[in-house]
Amino acid sequence: MTYRLLAAVALGLSCTSARPRPVPTAAEEVISAPPSVVHAAAVRAVTDLGLQLRFTDAAAGIIETDYVDMTQFRPDAGQYPPAERLVRLRINVTAHEASPASRLAVFAVYAPFRTGLSDVRRGERAIPKDHPGMDLVRRIVEQVRKSAEGRS
Repeated sequence: MTYRLLAAVALGLSCTSARPRPVPTAAEEVISAPPSVVHAAAVRAVTDLGLQLRFTDAAAGIIETDYVDMTQFRPDAGQYPPAERLVRLRINVTAHEASPASRLAVFAVYAPFRTGLSDVRRGERAIPKDHPGMDLVRRIVEQVRKSAEGRS
């Protein structure tokens, strides 16, 4: 009986992890510039659009934004339920095997089952391809590519 209880507790604890689930990329592109240049261009692109940075680490190539209401960028996003129109971006910049190129990966997520805790990621889901947030993703990728390749 004790083993069953311990197994149930262990299983329950593993289900409450705050680690992010794997989420498919919304956009991925190889940019012919070093990772440091691409990371800086991505930070500029995000802040130029008025998105608030939640976290950035140039050495790790990570940028995360706070949640943003997509109606700021596309009024038709108002047709979505509030939880689905609040989107957060995660951007990863890594070295590409074709040096000095970089791989830019943009992840766009929403939290349909928000718990009220801003740092819990287990409920995040990738936005669908037809979501208004995909326009924002495309704008960021385009802006990063233009900025990084123009400066490299």
